[in-house]
Amino acid sequence: MDDGLTLDFGGLAVQVESSDKAWRQLAAERWRGFSMGTERGWTRKRPSLRVVYRVVDRRTPSPRALEAARRAPLRTDPAAPTEIVGVGFRGRFEPRPGVDLEVEGIRALAPLDRLLQLLWTRHRRGLILHGAALVEPGGARDHGDRRGWLCTGPSGVGKSTLAGLFPHHALCDELTAVRVEQGDVPRIDSLPFWRGRPGSAPLAGIHLLRHGASHRRHRLSPRQALAALRTEVSWPVPDRDAVERALDALTRLVRAVPVWRLEFRPDRDVWHELTREAA
Repeated sequence: MDDGLTLDFGGLAVQVESSDKAWRQLAAERWRGFSMGTERGWTRKRPSLRVVYRVVDRRTPSPRALEAARRAPLRTDPAAPTEIVGVGFRGRFEPRPGVDLEVEGIRALAPLDRLLQLLWTRHRRGLILHGAALVEPGGARDHGDRRGWLCTGPSGVGKSTLAGLFPHHALCDELTAVRVEQGDVPRIDSLPFWRGRPGSAPLAGIHLLRHGASHRRHRLSPRQALAALRTEVSWPVPDRDAVERALDALTRLVRAVPVWRLEFRPDRDVWHELTREAA
């Protein structure tokens, strides 16, 4: 990885570089399934974006520091709108020619996890939601016409449970990217959080999960879906234009695909309920 790692991040080819060997090893292990190497025949595809990570604190981060890097609010400076500051790191978008994102931070992947999500939304103009991505079975990375579903909700509602029940259908179980291009069918792309494999599929529907004694679902109106899904979106940092673009994408999404509330028990026969046609 001395020349950098080319990462498939939600369908974007991102070149990630660092002079810090320990950080590179962390990245290679964490993103192994999403690296674009010779065994997948993608070495000729040029990266769309280039990211440079500079380790400025070489101490091993404490669990508390890692959690703060993952969850503490990001800040922007009105005087420097392309700069993002978090706990333990600072990122600059387009700091110099040929570099799309430059990060200085602790020896950890959490800072880049968060900034890669922002980079994706800037270039894809889509959404990232807390949810598991499930697809109809198939061997190809790009699932073509095979339908995909986004199963979302706060921690504890069953996202990882569903992914565990259907490992051959699951692309990821924590965060999913949703492309909402004007006039096109929305698509889901897997992201490397926390277990996953690269993949993309047309989005057939969204399920807001809830544990229950039996399988039961009911469809939400677009207005109800918009209100329910707002809390599951990974919103951009406080930037009025970016937030307005994300809200517009969410509005288009709930008008384009059906959204259900789904109560389920952890049995494999829930697959029929997940995948049956919209009612």
